[in-house]
Amino acid sequence: LTHIKCNDNAASTVVTNNGSESGAGVASVNTTALTSAGKISNSFSFTSASSHNIALAAATVTSMSDDTVGSIVFWVNPAIYDSYIFSLGGTTSNNLADINIAGSGKFSFNLTSNGNGILSVNTSSYTLQTSAWTHVAVIGNGTTTIFYVNATTIATTVTSGTDGKWFANVPGIDNGRIGCRNRNNGGNTVFFSGLIDDFRYYSTALTSLQIAAIYADGSGTEAQATTAREGT
Repeated sequence: LTHIKCNDNAASTVVTNNGSESGAGVASVNTTALTSAGKISNSFSFTSASSHNIALAAATVTSMSDDTVGSIVFWVNPAIYDSYIFSLGGTTSNNLADINIAGSGKFSFNLTSNGNGILSVNTSSYTLQTSAWTHVAVIGNGTTTIFYVNATTIATTVTSGTDGKWFANVPGIDNGRIGCRNRNNGGNTVFFSGLIDDFRYYSTALTSLQIAAIYADGSGTEAQATTAREGT
């Protein structure tokens, strides 16, 4: 489990895992510049004009890149659309796995291998609201990609590729970002603006009951995963 609570508030760029372990990632600025009121305790406030982002730890990226199934779970409060919430990329290769928000407000999960789109799953009609908190979960179970919004499944459309793929289908992943993308010698680009809170990644496909339990943590508990809601 990678659990970035987004509560760090220090004259340091260290982003902790589970609120205490130092190895989750590195922020582009000291976390004092990112901290803001959150859905649960504090959140990280990203500003695209300031190129704010979090670079995930190399060990975390390596572990994720081998996964054939997984779950990405977070609270998001976008200020604008047309940006990347999360990505795994190839720094010098045209390989990318991402969750992004289109200009329409619809969000999507996308996998690109050597410049070719091998999967794109979009919300069919749902659009994220700006200036409002929404709980999002993207689940890949090896057969289907499932989107949850506020612990309820929503309709999706596979617009390209074959459903059921996950990060292991994308070669050359060597970086991870929250708040932008980094691929193909382009550096960090397409920055997110808004708030992100309680970002979690599990290397298992969570069930609807487990998603509901994590969503319920939005009442303020920010609980660690237990057997009832645990991935690994």
